[in-house]
Amino acid sequence: MSDVALELSKTNIMCEFRIVGDEFEPETITEKLQLMPSKTWRKGDKIRQGERLRDYSSWGLCTEYEETYSVNDQINKILEIFKPKMGELLYLKESLKLDYKIEVVINIESNETPAIYLDKDIIQFCNSADVSLDFDLYIL
Repeated sequence: MSDVALELSKTNIMCEFRIVGDEFEPETITEKLQLMPSKTWRKGDKIRQGERLRDYSSWGLCTEYEETYSVNDQINKILEIFKPKMGELLYLKESLKLDYKIEVVINIESNETPAIYLDKDIIQFCNSADVSLDFDLYIL
């Protein structure tokens, strides 16, 4: 069994900070934030190998899936990266008409549910940068 399979054999969580907008160049976000994204796409790009096209642009930076029972800890890993970038985030949001989202993906194994709570720092950051939160739960 590989290390990845071992890591994913128990409840695990991944977070992504996603920037979306009608139409923008992901390289602009990369340059301004001085961060390499985990994934990007442009409005009009094909979705996988199908005929459908993306109807918005996106730039996202993800944590790795990690065996944990604390959503709060995973979100704080994202905040450690983006809190120092608040000025840049606010500038980009206004100038490019962007939306920000923190997406949390929770894979629940063997009914081992994580604690889902948000500390004051998370709430304050999300309020200051106008960030929405999205939680996806998968029971495996």
